[in-house]
Amino acid sequence: MENTGKYITIKIIKQYKSIPVLDEFSFPLFTVLTGPNGSGKSHLFECLSNRETSIITYNNRQITNVKYIGFNKLNPKIDEKCDPASISQRSKDIWNHFENAKKNAKHNNYNINSPIENHPIFRYLSETKYKNAILQIIKKTNTSIDNISEDLINDSLTEMPPSDGHLK
Repeated sequence: MENTGKYITIKIIKQYKSIPVLDEFSFPLFTVLTGPNGSGKSHLFECLSNRETSIITYNNRQITNVKYIGFNKLNPKIDEKCDPASISQRSKDIWNHFENAKKNAKHNNYNINSPIENHPIFRYLSETKYKNAILQIIKKTNTSIDNISEDLINDSLTEMPPSDGHLK
């Protein structure tokens, strides 16, 4: 089969997994290969990327730099601290702990006007990471502890990746 420049010519010279030895066949430069799971699509592309099992030509020149990138290698690995679902969960965790601490502090009639570092709310936060996150949000947004809302926490976390000592 003569290659006209618009096709890639392929010859399978050695059986590879489910792909048998095949005489020349051609694909257009842009080809979509579909088929049910297990029909050999991945085997064909693995075979094409191996110079011992196939010969690929384009414009009468042998192509030798074919690389197979499996589907699993296309999936991005998202750092947990940048994952929207993780950020949302961190935000909810901070908010829930903050709300509970605020209720406990008010229930015990502590002086709400204490200096921020000694604010009674912080006595009721179960972990240092929640205190650090709230202090970081207050500092970043220049707001008072009474003005902290769930939205403010969420907005602050999406712009503020956690660091050591803060909520991870």
